[in-house]
Amino acid sequence: MKNKFIHSELFSKVLFTLMMVVLMELGRQIVIPSLDSSMSRQVLEASPLLRNLSALTGG
Repeated sequence: MKNKFIHSELFSKVLFTLMMVVLMELGRQIVIPSLDSSMSRQVLEASPLLRNLSALTGG
């Protein structure tokens, strides 16, 4: 029974989703060298479109 669960399609989809979440969280921790965070905040505050897009995407 256990072997059947491991090879099921549901298990593979859940595993894929968990791996993507781990990969995204790992990517959030990587610092981009030469990116000035204060400058990017100023650009986001100046443009309502970018501010709304950032809010929608969790930025």
